Amino acid sequence: MKIRIIVPGKITGFIKDGVDHYKKLLRRFADVEMITVARDGDIKKTRKDIIIRKEAEKIERYLREKAFLLLLDVRGKELDSEDFSKLLRGILERGKNLDIVIGGPFGIDDSIRKKADFLLSISKMTFTHELCVILILEQLFRAFKILKGETYHY
Repeated sequence: MKIRIIVPGKITGFIKDGVDHYKKLLRRFADVEMITVARDGDIKKTRKDIIIRKEAEKIERYLREKAFLLLLDVRGKELDSEDFSKLLRGILERGKNLDIVIGGPFGIDDSIRKKADFLLSISKMTFTHELCVILILEQLFRAFKILKGETYHY
C-alpha cells in the first residue's frame, strides 16, 4: 500500500523527527510519502477563505484518482484504534492506496471535503495541523500492528 499524507505548511523541528520515526516504523507495512504544500499569503492579513481555497488548489494536484481519500476534519467521525484498523483493512482489501489530507490552521475547503471517502476526527479538541501528522502516523502504525496481530496495542 502507498500512503500519501498531504499537509499545508512546513514540517520542522520535533515534528519532523516524529515523522521520520514513524515513517521508519511503517516501512514494513506501507510506503509513506509526506507532501507539504506551500501556504499562500500572510495568515494575519489575507482573508481565511482565500487561504483555504488556495491551499485546496495545491492539495488537489496531489490527490490520486483511484486512492481512498481520508480527510482529517473536525466534522468527521471519531474512531477508536480498533475501528480505525478495520477502516484500514477495508481499504487494503479493496486494493486501494490511501491519500490523507490534513487541513491548515483555518481548516479545509469544501471542494476537498466533497471528494473525501471518509471524514475522520482525531478528537473534539483542536490540534495544530503539524501535530495531527504525528497523531495519524502513530495511528496508522498502531492499526497495521493490530491487523498483523502483533503486540503494540493493549
